[in-house]
Amino acid sequence: MRQDLTKGRSAMSGANASSPGQATGLLQEFPGFSGMQKGQAGDSEKLAPSCVHQIRGKWKTVCCCLFIFICLVITSAVTFSCYKETSIRYQEPCPENWIYINRTCYYISEEERGWESSRNFCQSQGASLLLLKSHQDLVSAHKLACRKEFWIGLQRIWEELKWLDGTSYNQSLMQPVVEWLLGALRLGWTSFRTCFVSALCLLLLLLFFRALMQVYTFIVWRKDCIKRLECFPEPPRRNWLLGHLGLIPNTEEGLIVVDGIVKTHVNICTWWLSFFFPIVRIFHPDYIKCVLQAPAAVAPKEEMMSRFLRPWLGDGLILSKGEKWGRHRRLLTPAFHFDILKHYVEIFNQSADIMHDKWRRLMAAGPVSLDMFEHISLMTLDSLLKCTFSHNSNCQEKPSDYIAAIYELSSLVMKREHWLPHHIDFIYSLSSNGRRFKHACEIVHQFNKSVMQERQKALSEQGADAWLSSTQGKPKDFVEILLLSKDADGTRLSDEEIGDEVDTFMFAGHDTAASGLSWVLYNLALHPKYQDQCREEIQELLRGRDPMEVYWDDLSQMPFTTMCIKESLRLHPPVAAVSRCCTEDIRLPDGRIIPKGIPCLISIYGTHHNPTVWPDPQLYNPYRFDPKNSKERSPHAFVPFSAGPRNCIGQNFAMAEMKVVLALTLLRFKVMPDATRTVRRSPELILRAEDGLWLKLEPLEQRQ
Repeated sequence: MRQDLTKGRSAMSGANASSPGQATGLLQEFPGFSGMQKGQAGDSEKLAPSCVHQIRGKWKTVCCCLFIFICLVITSAVTFSCYKETSIRYQEPCPENWIYINRTCYYISEEERGWESSRNFCQSQGASLLLLKSHQDLVSAHKLACRKEFWIGLQRIWEELKWLDGTSYNQSLMQPVVEWLLGALRLGWTSFRTCFVSALCLLLLLLFFRALMQVYTFIVWRKDCIKRLECFPEPPRRNWLLGHLGLIPNTEEGLIVVDGIVKTHVNICTWWLSFFFPIVRIFHPDYIKCVLQAPAAVAPKEEMMSRFLRPWLGDGLILSKGEKWGRHRRLLTPAFHFDILKHYVEIFNQSADIMHDKWRRLMAAGPVSLDMFEHISLMTLDSLLKCTFSHNSNCQEKPSDYIAAIYELSSLVMKREHWLPHHIDFIYSLSSNGRRFKHACEIVHQFNKSVMQERQKALSEQGADAWLSSTQGKPKDFVEILLLSKDADGTRLSDEEIGDEVDTFMFAGHDTAASGLSWVLYNLALHPKYQDQCREEIQELLRGRDPMEVYWDDLSQMPFTTMCIKESLRLHPPVAAVSRCCTEDIRLPDGRIIPKGIPCLISIYGTHHNPTVWPDPQLYNPYRFDPKNSKERSPHAFVPFSAGPRNCIGQNFAMAEMKVVLALTLLRFKVMPDATRTVRRSPELILRAEDGLWLKLEPLEQRQ
């Protein structure tokens, strides 16, 4: 009786459908596509620019579709080949003296064989015999089978030897990886698992290939950038890896470095943030004009810093671009019309009075030294809440978590810019700075949300009709303007859009004005001669008034005070730089070209301290802005509020607030520097002072 069943089969030639030659052919497809795209792009240069852009866009789409199609075809082919290896191969004819039954080849033996005789028999047939005790033994047998035409296996079950079905085939390109994965996962060898793991391996291989293509594209782009930026001077780098990263810290020393760069490269220079990220720094009015005056669609905001600010400010007017920016700019422009600003002057007077009353209480025992940033930031926040929501917060009488959160957010954003790993959102979210940033954003958003809800509740209780009739169609604060704003087709801003604009206005409206006011008081404290001239001008303007208030018409009647404010904004601009990333090449006055896609850093501080534009730039001299001295000067030499289509929409609001508060402050107090404290500038999002900007105050009434 036949007791032993042996099994085997011959090797399959040509069963491997994923050969190295095919893989090489796949790699050779893409240069052809690249060349086709380049050739097509070259032909299209004769067309109009818009047509060129459309043609290139279409070719990119076609190439992407072809790439995906080829990946699917190869994946299907390898998967089908793998399935074919595990099923169809059994249909091959069996060797001589073997029997084919149910897709399996058996060898029929007339005698009972033990282990030794079975091993000897296998060796005589050119096969191998293994005692399989575990799945790992089965994997080993498969590996051994790749070097044999067939093999015969036995498995010991208790004391009985059981013959197992064996396999024999040529090793495919991905077979070792598939076997290793199945063994590592401790999975049995089945057709479905083999096909699935093979397809997964191929997918990973294609993703790796795609990453290589991206690296290659980046290398080509970087070489092109280096070639096209060779015409611009470059300061010495820190090293080849970091480039210029870290050479300009957000400290007093960093601003001194900028001063040195401006003296050496008076117009423009390149700057590398690590070895792969170039930017162009611009310091001259004639050069920044080319970028700032470009259409908003051509020169949008640079995305890196915008991405850092977006969780805080949302997609408001500062960060939005394209059609959304144009629509919001159009809807918000009426909010800063002169008729609206006239109403705000009264609020500026009230907020300044509250701050001055607090100063008098602190000076009850004599002159004191106060941190201007702390007190003026609370004052500008108080006035902004009244202008934005008609909300009386009394924030000047108590510490503000909102102000502290604003300071921390500004600092964290600048720290993130200078630490490359934190540019990755996921890594930053896991860091301590990322958690602090998230917490500070929650404080700011909750503050604005709570005030906004109170405003909406008051409006809903009053009723829409009564509200409109009481305002006589003229809104009295920023929120009312946002709620009433609508397009020509009647579309209004959504709640999310209103929230983003409120967050943006609250930050930009109070922080920049606080910085400008603090620094102008500091500069006048250092130059008592100019302080006295301003005071005399204001006293003459307000002579005989009771109470002493500044009206809208007075703002144009204080020319020397305005000159002092402008000179302070030149010497200490609240925003040290703005960035753009142009979508088209920008031609400069000397014929050189800034390539599209290269971020441009418009250095407001550098332009304001350019010795070729401003002689003795470190000297505080208000007479620079005398009309006689500024006739021949470029309008882009002084850009504290930027310029062009994306200039600061609230610059008239800020200037009006600074004039009112400065006039009342100089009218009531003498400002002096505190010799016991050193002032060190800190250029974060807003130009501040390390450890505060401390000045001594003395009430003028006591001096009289």
